[in-house]
Amino acid sequence: MKKFTLFILLFLFTANFSYADDRTDKPYNIGYAKRYGMVGLYGHLSDYIGKEWGDLSPGGGAFAYYNIFNKFWGNVSIGISADYVGGEFTTKNGIKGKTHMAPLALNLAYMTSSNVVNAWAGVGFSYNFATFDITGGTYNNTAYGAQGSQSAQLIGVDAFAGLEYLFTKDGRWGAFFEFRYTYSQVPNINLNISGIGAVSDKLDTQRFKYTVGFSYHF
Repeated sequence: MKKFTLFILLFLFTANFSYADDRTDKPYNIGYAKRYGMVGLYGHLSDYIGKEWGDLSPGGGAFAYYNIFNKFWGNVSIGISADYVGGEFTTKNGIKGKTHMAPLALNLAYMTSSNVVNAWAGVGFSYNFATFDITGGTYNNTAYGAQGSQSAQLIGVDAFAGLEYLFTKDGRWGAFFEFRYTYSQVPNINLNISGIGAVSDKLDTQRFKYTVGFSYHF
């Protein structure tokens, strides 16, 4: 994953130097490409912190930002993002399953507003609609089958940073990479299995998200 992240960062940085045009001929970026906001579509890989989780899980989503005000060669922006996050898990008590989460986040960010390369960083507050499909498991050396699904709504907080390269001369269309950390509430999974009894466990949903996508500034 570290190699993947480094590749994306190097690609976006070098793209600025490999694409020569007249967008950088104004000293200090006078006017700094004032925009109303930005929208984007993206795909991502989620890397869960807890040892209960399996390999990186793919997902995707979209965002929209509105620039509240334009200061200091950039914008303070507020936005919303929504996406899908999946994954497979095996808890300490042997509960196996798949998760489906749809986090809806309210984001506050500072973004530079060059018409070539931009960066941003911010915080978010998320509300996660989560479903946990129990596919089976083992408890005290006794195996059991599927046990249906359980749902939860999890409140979380995010910290994120991104880097964008604008590949059109009008500075509107771009490609970006974003790194996001999410800390959310810990759900409880409670089962009552015939012949075994009550089995329960907690599931750590903290995760890193590595995102690549396309953006449009309007």
